[in-house]
Amino acid sequence: MAVWSYLVWPLALLVAVTDLCWRRIPNFLLLSFLLLGLGFRFWEGNLASLLVGLQGLLVGFAILFPPYCRRWVGGGDLKLLATLGTLGGPLYAVYTFAAGALIGGVFSLCLLARHRRLQPVLRGVWWEHFLPGSMPWRTGITFPYGVCLALGGVVAVWCV
Repeated sequence: MAVWSYLVWPLALLVAVTDLCWRRIPNFLLLSFLLLGLGFRFWEGNLASLLVGLQGLLVGFAILFPPYCRRWVGGGDLKLLATLGTLGGPLYAVYTFAAGALIGGVFSLCLLARHRRLQPVLRGVWWEHFLPGSMPWRTGITFPYGVCLALGGVVAVWCV
């Protein structure tokens, strides 16, 4: 395993705890891991490895920027994926997003079922398919998506 993969575990744990407890992902935490990731990339490789880390930062940022603009995810989630992309590179950022989206989707379905809103939402998705724009999409249920991205980052370590 590469050195950067050992940074994913503590980052995921700290993000999960802070996002679950306070619904915030501290900037100093993300910035410190971002700088550590860039430093390890430069130390373990050369300038080319550092550029891969910067590409991962851009890819991670670009993936979640449109949902951030629509207020579907928070700024901490955006910065978390960019930081994880810095650690693992652009392909790792894509895998992290995919795994985090799957985990978040399962978590969303469980939350909707727990709040007894799964059936109305699924019915709305059905009608939205045939009559676009006919159903509102807000349910009022929110959850810390950073936890899903952090778990996705841990899962994606084995994919890269």
